[in-house]
Amino acid sequence: MSFISPNQDGSSFAVSSNSKQFSKAVIFPALSAFVTVDGKDYAAVSWKKITDNSYSASVAGSELKIDFKSDSNSWMKLSFTNKSGKSLKFGGFSFFQKDASKDSFLGSPAGDFRIFKEAWTMASPCASIGYGEKDFEFNPEYKIFASSVPDTYRDDVENIFCAEQLAVLRNMKSGDAVIAGFISSADQMSDLRIEMENDKIKLITMNSRCDGILVENGETVVSEELVIIEGKDGNELLNQFASLWAERMKARTWTHTPAGWCSWYHYFSKVTENDIIENVKFAQEHKSEYPIEYIQLDDGYQHALGDWLKCNEKFPSGLEYLAQEIKKAGCKAGIWLAPFIVEERSDFYKEHSDWMVKDAKGETVWLGEWRGSRIAVPDASRKEVQNWLRSIFSTLVK
Repeated sequence: MSFISPNQDGSSFAVSSNSKQFSKAVIFPALSAFVTVDGKDYAAVSWKKITDNSYSASVAGSELKIDFKSDSNSWMKLSFTNKSGKSLKFGGFSFFQKDASKDSFLGSPAGDFRIFKEAWTMASPCASIGYGEKDFEFNPEYKIFASSVPDTYRDDVENIFCAEQLAVLRNMKSGDAVIAGFISSADQMSDLRIEMENDKIKLITMNSRCDGILVENGETVVSEELVIIEGKDGNELLNQFASLWAERMKARTWTHTPAGWCSWYHYFSKVTENDIIENVKFAQEHKSEYPIEYIQLDDGYQHALGDWLKCNEKFPSGLEYLAQEIKKAGCKAGIWLAPFIVEERSDFYKEHSDWMVKDAKGETVWLGEWRGSRIAVPDASRKEVQNWLRSIFSTLVK
């Protein structure tokens, strides 16, 4: 169990442990916060008490508030209220801890720690890393798909590590471990950044990103919810965190662990109709050896991103035929989609270019390229786009 208390100078908060099993009482001795406004970072300098579990500070001519509680873990969130009298571009919230004291958990030599870093997508490494290493290398062209913060992700230098959503720090000598991360994920992407230098943990930042949204005067933005839990078993901390995250986000649960086969990991985008049929027949003939419940067709079948019900020349019989063949084999049919991006070369874009997200000049906003074609975003605030999405999914689940 850990608890939060303001430091005497009012500039930061201490997160401490009262667990008898934890060898060091202070986890984060001076945890504070900053916000990014109009491209600049503004740190909270002086926190003023509102209630026993709530403090506020003035930043960028506005109010930053922290709410926290301590029960079986330490929980906190930030809120920003624009009081500047003008519109502001809000980049997000950051909790940070600089150079921890030697008598704290983070004050041990950096070489004593291993860090388990959570990943963002299928393309992101989810693994352990430590002092003297470089973060996992990404293909520069694929970095935007592998990191939620590709512009600041560093895989070219040692001792700067980026984790998505959560990270576990374990002192390999004492056996103590701490997990920090955001148990809500409704509105913002979140990440953690850990920097080491001269065998010390130099800086930890835990970020709840707002991507430069426009906040009008008087409006309030609230961060995702940060939780810090300490213990001796890193795996158990991950289980606790997952339970909290699932509860907060009302996650769906399964009565069993589903098993399946996905075309992507062998065929990638070169998959053909014959490839799927071949594997469907194998699954049917070897059901006792491989009790596969799902067979999923991944990327490579569609005419173009956006044309989700229209196959390319590699799938002459169409999606309904494949779904029926999968069902005959005693499996459930699955399919991959990316419904919020649309290729310029797609029939959908050609017919409904006016449904895409536009810039201030009314021009299509292009995210980048996908296999030689520019990518647009369907504007989901439009009724036409909402109806289009419903039509796609209602057709696929028949």
